[in-house]
Amino acid sequence: EIAEARMRLDRRAVLARTGIESVLRTRKKRTGQQYRVSQDCPERLAHAAATFEAVGLEHLTKNRSAALIYPRPLRSTALELGLPLPEILLAHGAILVSLHPQITSEFLSELRLFDKNGDMVGLASTDAGWYLQGEKRRRGAHLAQQSILLTAESLQVVRDVVDLTLPLRNWL
Repeated sequence: EIAEARMRLDRRAVLARTGIESVLRTRKKRTGQQYRVSQDCPERLAHAAATFEAVGLEHLTKNRSAALIYPRPLRSTALELGLPLPEILLAHGAILVSLHPQITSEFLSELRLFDKNGDMVGLASTDAGWYLQGEKRRRGAHLAQQSILLTAESLQVVRDVVDLTLPLRNWL
């Protein structure tokens, strides 16, 4: 699941170069956009990728339906564009937990990889390797800080989560 998510994310960037961006319009103009988002269009995923690379989640800010600029079913399109659907993030979390049993759901739910300025704070490099840094509040104030030395595989999983969630962070 993780490898396929990475493949779809990388494919989105490639497809975006060949697609035509759809735009949110208030007036009805004949632009071919309706066809580009239809199931009849064989290049609909390339057009969706071009749209996502250009406008991302802008439709949410403008309270407009994603179906105006992305092919339906929207869930399938989101999956094919490499967006971080819950089951994709669950797969990443499951691998992290299986590789590092000290990582719990509480640790992950409280984990802050970035601060309010967008600086990475939850992943740090040292001479010993890369550490995932978080907190387990139930351990008490003095023991709450937890640093987990990552393996090459778990580091790649964390980096994939960072890449997958970039459009959401940008929109927020």
